[in-house]
Amino acid sequence: MELNDCNPSARYLIPELWSLNDGRKASLQEAIKCVIIELKTYKSLERKR
Repeated sequence: MELNDCNPSARYLIPELWSLNDGRKASLQEAIKCVIIELKTYKSLERKR
């Protein structure tokens, strides 16, 4: 969790996606690729049941 940088007076906690391999925040494209891979894995496991 990161503190909101846009509104420092309120200091709301907001979730951030991290690229753990690179030690930086993940981009939107990286997040979408990850979700697509997870969905494909889930669908293949669902078919085996």
